[in-house]
Amino acid sequence: MYSGGRRDAGRAYGGLMGTMYEKLFGNVMALNRYLRMQYILPVVGQVADAVVLDLGCLDGHFTQYLTGRGNCVHAVDIRDYGIRRALPTVRFCRGSGARLPYADASFDFLFCSDVVEHVPRYEEFIPEISRVLKPGGTCLLSTVDGYWHSPVRLRAWFRRHLPAAWHQKLLGRFAVSDEDLHRDFMGHVRYDLTMARVTDDFARGGLTVVAQCAYCRAAGSLLVELFFSFNESIRYWIFPLLRALLPLDRWLAAGKPWQYYLLLRKNA
Repeated sequence: MYSGGRRDAGRAYGGLMGTMYEKLFGNVMALNRYLRMQYILPVVGQVADAVVLDLGCLDGHFTQYLTGRGNCVHAVDIRDYGIRRALPTVRFCRGSGARLPYADASFDFLFCSDVVEHVPRYEEFIPEISRVLKPGGTCLLSTVDGYWHSPVRLRAWFRRHLPAAWHQKLLGRFAVSDEDLHRDFMGHVRYDLTMARVTDDFARGGLTVVAQCAYCRAAGSLLVELFFSFNESIRYWIFPLLRALLPLDRWLAAGKPWQYYLLLRKNA
């Protein structure tokens, strides 16, 4: 996921103001990440006295919540996105999920959030996840199903009904389709993975679902779409409010969810 909130804040307010903004309100480009955190962190907070791996750690935004409570935390990604600087106590390695640089049965808990939907052949991760987990170990995997069919399409409405001259003025760099947003601006692709498919694929790999949770319904989708429907200047004003309203996704259960997590246990 794009993680340029600090750089954008620097452009909008100057370096010091951007840093202060992020300390007060969080990473301005990470609204969807904060939505996931509402559901995932209660599970992560129960992991204690464990050897843990964050697979696809990026800059360590979730890794930090795995540290403490007696955990020994490792992290892996294809390159260092800043985690060594941000979390020097975490044992970081460069590597791919299709070929993890760890011995068999190394970990009690494996965390993988917002990763597999960006991989053309995510099934290649499954044997490796199973291999590095200890028997009885657990994996928390979060991903998406229906990203291209979110129930709220405010940007598309703007593009259809507003004069073309307003598209760039109002929407800024995000005056594009979701597909173009990911492929051209964020520099990656995103695939939908149904919960049934992922469950079956992991079952064949020796991991069984023990808990699951679907989220980002109509309320969450509306908040995320509102965020991406305005240019950088407007976005910095509305981000604190949108983040404060994220609990509405839990309280209002209307709409079909398009994000979910699975808690999987490796068979003994």
